[in-house]
Amino acid sequence: MITITVENADHGDLFVSITDLNQAGSPVIVDKKRIKPGESMPVDIQDDEHDLGKILWKAQRTDNPSKTAQRTVTPSAGDTVEMTTQLG
Repeated sequence: MITITVENADHGDLFVSITDLNQAGSPVIVDKKRIKPGESMPVDIQDDEHDLGKILWKAQRTDNPSKTAQRTVTPSAGDTVEMTTQLG
């Protein structure tokens, strides 16, 4: 297991879900947790043989449910993954 940090880099509160793609069955390890702008939290994820995690994060703005985003990323231990619904 490795620990990464996920951070809300959006302008509004987000509902965040994180799926650990390295764990058997790809379980959801964070389910619709509300995170304020600039807030972060540590998350333990399964690493692979190269010491990399692989997660799918999904974010939805709390004030505008039509603003959503999702990304698949492969972070290393200690990395910060910024989540936002903003394009770019």
